[in-house]
Order: sequence, then structure tokens, then C-alpha cells
Amino acid sequence: MKKDTLLKLVKLVEANPVQTDGFDAPFQNLEEDGMKRTQMKLNTMKQIILLVEELRDSHLVAVQRLMSMYNRWINEKGFTLSEHTVEASLVNFLLQGNRMLDIGEVQPFEERSLLDIVQPFKELKPVKFATHVGIVSVQSCQSLRDAIDERIPGSGSVCGDTKQDWTEKEAKQHITPEEWLDVQKLLEFHGFSAFSEYTIKARRWTCDPEQPNDGINVHLDHHAKVLQLALNKDFEGGELFYQDDQRKCTPRREVGTCIVHDNTVAHGVTPVTSGGRYALYFLVDEKNRVKTK
Repeated sequence: MKKDTLLKLVKLVEANPVQTDGFDAPFQNLEEDGMKRTQMKLNTMKQIILLVEELRDSHLVAVQRLMSMYNRWINEKGFTLSEHTVEASLVNFLLQGNRMLDIGEVQPFEERSLLDIVQPFKELKPVKFATHVGIVSVQSCQSLRDAIDERIPGSGSVCGDTKQDWTEKEAKQHITPEEWLDVQKLLEFHGFSAFSEYTIKARRWTCDPEQPNDGINVHLDHHAKVLQLALNKDFEGGELFYQDDQRKCTPRREVGTCIVHDNTVAHGVTPVTSGGRYALYFLVDEKNRVKTK
């Protein structure tokens, strides 16, 4: 999505906040007070657009922050945010324009209707994921965990969600050549080779006593494919689950297990209530898909 496209949307709204949602068809019917509030919000919306441009392919971060900001305004100012508001229109525009719904942020956990998640795309995908047990040894997983902790200053006193960018060289230092080869075979088997590159991220998510209900709400990923290597299970809560309109599945997350899914499958993680949840992620983005002739 280009910055000028979003600016065009805001200019249209600014010019006629009652009659436009940023496209051609009128659908809003704001009262005078609503019009006044809408005009006051436009500068903030423009600031969000700059954030979207800065984040480039992680546009959903901007959507999430936008919704968080308006939710705070709802509580402070007392107005409601519905599907027939300018800000809701902007959010839907971002979602539909990028076909993205999440970056897997830890936040207050809530039960969500799957229809609320996939409705912008008008499609329901059945639960589909793959679990491969025993790919990496317990010893190697412990080494990876130790390395993650070493990167966090004051690690023992730090709570919450911590993400780290890793290189192949760094990851290979903590697992055997045979295990690394097995991981590469899985990536090949699940189609990661159709992309020019992948990124590796390490994550440690520990229980935060001040925010005990924080989890990862059901969502769709913005990465095209994800392979998660589970590094431990000595924690409570933090259950990965997959969901469609018929059922909810919770795979066994044993140490050294690789779990693979793509961005068409809705999933989430329940709050971590005790201990810390460690994982290593291999991720590919659609922009890096190799074009075939």
C-alpha cells in the first residue's frame, strides 16, 4: 500500500466526512457532533499514515495501534466506534488492501468470533497445520534458550514478551549439523524454498504478574508461512490453538517439535500463567516469493 493512496483516502474523508468512506459510495450518516469529532481526528489519522509508511510491510501494527488509540478515546470521550465511522473505514481499508490481520502481538486475551477475523476476506479456511516431533534435541533446545536469555539484560527480572532477530549462523551454533539439516528439509517440504529468503526470530514470553490475562488473540498471520520450533514446555498456559468455523485444535507442543502453518489458518495462544514460553521461528514473506516464468 502506498502512502499517497492513504493520503487520498484521508483527503476524501476530510472534504466530505458525511458522504464518503474514502471511495465512491456514500455510507455514513454522522450527526453534527460526529462531524465535528471526525474533523478533529483527521490530523491523528495522518500521523498514523506516516507510521504505516515507516513500517512498510508491517502495516497491521499501524492498524492495531490505531484501534487501540480509538478505544482509549472511546473510554475517555464517551463516543462509540462502529462500522459506520471514518476510522473504522480506514482500518478496513488497511486490512483489505494488505490482506493481513496480525503480527502475533501479546495483548489482553479475549474470545473472538472467527467471522470477525476472516470476514474482510470473505473466506473461511479449515484448520490445517503440520506437527513434526523430535526434530531438535532437548539439549539443543536448552542451548537455544540459554542464548535467548543471554541477550536480555537483567533476564531474570524481565517479564512479558521479548522478540529477537537471529541469523542462520547464530542459530546453527546451538544445534547439531544433523538437526539443522532436518530443519532445512522441513522448510523444503513445506514450500519455504519458493521464497528467496527467510528470517529467523527467537521469542521468550514470560508471565507478567501485572498483566496475567495477556495472550495472543485468534488471528491470521501476515507472514506467508511460519515454522515454529518449540524450545520448552515447563510453563503453564501458553497453548497454541488453531480454529475454524467448526472446531478448535490444540497441537502437542513437545520440546524440539516443529509446527508449520500458513497465513490462511486462524490461530492464537492462550495467556502464559506461569513460567516462560520459548520458541524459534522461521518466517517467509509474500514479497520474497520467487517469480516463476
